[in-house]
Amino acid sequence: MGMETSPSSIAELCPGHQEPAWFCVRTHLKHEHIAAAHLRQIPDVDVFHPQLRLLRSTRRGRRWSTEPLFPNYIFARFVLESTLEKVAFTPAVKVVPRFGGRVPEIPDAVIEDLRQGLAVL
Repeated sequence: MGMETSPSSIAELCPGHQEPAWFCVRTHLKHEHIAAAHLRQIPDVDVFHPQLRLLRSTRRGRRWSTEPLFPNYIFARFVLESTLEKVAFTPAVKVVPRFGGRVPEIPDAVIEDLRQGLAVL
């Protein structure tokens, strides 16, 4: 199965998806922040790039660093049918993962739980 996406194949991937939903987006290695910045430029696309702040030991002593919670992945909320192609061809985006030929939605509650969990840290 090629990576080409025609309007008819988009319709097959997301029949009736007229409402925005959260989807997983795979980025190029260590480019999560770049993909997130580009996706935020697309109208009606929300981005969630969960990160952890960690205290790391370095040669210069202990330093705070920010690391992605899910390396190479971010989340974007958009209308699949009308915006999938724009998201898929955004700089630093590698692919919008599909399973069984479909782009799985991530329930709003899962994203909200992640946000609340990270806010506590």
